[in-house]
Amino acid sequence: MADSASGMSKVLTTTTTFIEKAIEFRHFMLIVSFLLALDSCLIIFYQKNLLESFLSLNAPEVDAAGALIFLGLFAFLMSLLFPAMRQLLLGLTRYLWVKMSVHLPRPSPDYDYEYTGYVRRRAITERDKLLMDLVYKQEEVTHDHNVNMNIGFAVVMLFVLNFWMLGTAQLMTLTQVAATLPDVVKGFWLTGLVYISYGVFLTFMSAIFWMSLNPERQNKMYLPESEAEKATRIEKQTARRKMYLG
Repeated sequence: MADSASGMSKVLTTTTTFIEKAIEFRHFMLIVSFLLALDSCLIIFYQKNLLESFLSLNAPEVDAAGALIFLGLFAFLMSLLFPAMRQLLLGLTRYLWVKMSVHLPRPSPDYDYEYTGYVRRRAITERDKLLMDLVYKQEEVTHDHNVNMNIGFAVVMLFVLNFWMLGTAQLMTLTQVAATLPDVVKGFWLTGLVYISYGVFLTFMSAIFWMSLNPERQNKMYLPESEAEKATRIEKQTARRKMYLG
């Protein structure tokens, strides 16, 4: 009886933790990418989609070896292939952005933002613990943003692969099956909810793809300029201007 209660408690704890993680942005994208990758692999290697494969636990694709191989492939896709693809495309968009920015008016500098590397050097030379803590927090934010963008880019690529590149009229992928929901569900409100869900999901996909390839993000952190620093900067700019004007 005690073992049964302990097992139920573990199941409830695991379920609660999974639900808490699932509502977070990063974990939602990971779950979606996992499902899309699994469905795509099943289509390619077993000619079955995700919904068909687990109707029977005795199916050839439901085994420990296959699961380990898929986990290795999924790790390769998420940690190496898609991040590398994103960096290549990001380099291309950054190159195009630099070419275009030459013909655009240069924005006035914002002196309340400094490059993280400069602030780190300043914190080390001045032995400033507060500045170093701010640098650590900024680097953590930058790292989390980069991880989220890598996962988001992977979700978009897996969606494109699953919806447009795989599947046939006889063997539909998970996303293609989902696209047929309006023909299956009945009722005005339920159909409307399905279409709204489609719109939200496609908007999310477009936004995350644009964000993942946006080259404007710079490695800067918010560090307001003090009055003394402002006075020193203005003095230097004035002296430089006088030198140029003769």
